[in-house]
Parts: sequence; structure tokens; C-alpha cells
Amino acid sequence: MVYYGFLLYLSFTRPVREWRYHWLLIPLQIYAVFDILTVGFSRVLEGDHWLTDVLGGYLEGLLLLFFFIFLYRWTTDWLARRRTEKVTEKKHPAIRYR
Repeated sequence: MVYYGFLLYLSFTRPVREWRYHWLLIPLQIYAVFDILTVGFSRVLEGDHWLTDVLGGYLEGLLLLFFFIFLYRWTTDWLARRRTEKVTEKKHPAIRYR
């Protein structure tokens, strides 16, 4: 859930959407969704887990996925602000923006 979910999230981010050949990712996106949905279902059918185990695993994976997406967005925003500060500092070394 977390691995394929994060890859799916990254495949819909702005730099990838603006990529000229972004349509090549469509089969991989379909596979990611298919894999997320069918792995839990197959565990119940094989008798390895109860339905509640699988639903709990989906919930835990969803929470971790939200956490990693938040962490990714926070880190990329922080790096962008830092990069902007460095560029501004090089243009105007006497002015400090903090």
C-alpha cells in the first residue's frame, strides 16, 4: 500500500505531469492500483488473514502513506525556500531574509 501508493502519488505530481511522455506511465499507474486492491483481497481468499486484518493493514498503510506524502511535501517546500533564500542572498548580500 505505502510503496505503490507513494509511487502513484509521485506519478501525478506536477513535474511528471509536465513530462512529454507522461502517458507511458499509465500502465504502471494501473498496475499500482490493481496491486494495492488485489493483494489484500488475495490474502483473505487464501485464508492467510482475516478480513479485519486486511482492513487494518489498509488503514495502517493509508496512514503511513499520508505521513510520507506530508513529509515529502514539507521537505520539497523547505528546500525550495532555502534555494530561494540563497539566490536572494547572492543578489543582495547585505540583506538577510529570515
